[in-house]
Amino acid sequence: MDNKTKTRLPKPKLALDRLSQVVYTFRQVTKLAARVNLKVLILLFLFNALWGFSSLPGFYLEKLILDKLVVGIGNPKLSAVIQPIMWLIIARLILELIRSLLSRLGNLNRTIITFATNAALDAQIGQQLAGLDMATIEDPEFKNKFTRIEREANQRVWGMMMPLADIPNYLIGFLSVVGLLFILHPLVRVY
Repeated sequence: MDNKTKTRLPKPKLALDRLSQVVYTFRQVTKLAARVNLKVLILLFLFNALWGFSSLPGFYLEKLILDKLVVGIGNPKLSAVIQPIMWLIIARLILELIRSLLSRLGNLNRTIITFATNAALDAQIGQQLAGLDMATIEDPEFKNKFTRIEREANQRVWGMMMPLADIPNYLIGFLSVVGLLFILHPLVRVY
């Protein structure tokens, strides 16, 4: 095959366009939610960030449990091995209860901010609708479009609030796990 008959594939594009689009959307949704109810938005970020950060002590407790099990192998005193492990398991269960509470509080705040944003958007749509003349409102094409907007608006708001709520916990959870890896295993830094 000569060079003229070869088809060249396009070079893959770096997905910075999509990343910037995600950041832009995140910023706009955050602005909208902050206008609706800033206090609930802050609580939402706080609870989700704490939930993400709480994975760090969870992993560390699991490491301690495994360390105690490994150290206890072959120990003739079973109670000397089981008692510290039981305390670590109890601490891990308490941490899971706290994580569950943080998750529920985050979900509650997400629901509150979603309903408040839906109500604000419905009010804005109502204001825009009030400014239209009767001929436009009675137009079948307009009615069709308006019905679609009304039907999809609530679903779109919920779809926008989900990433808004999840970004802090995923980001902080990821950073805390990476930090734990650096602390527990210094060779990770080399590779």
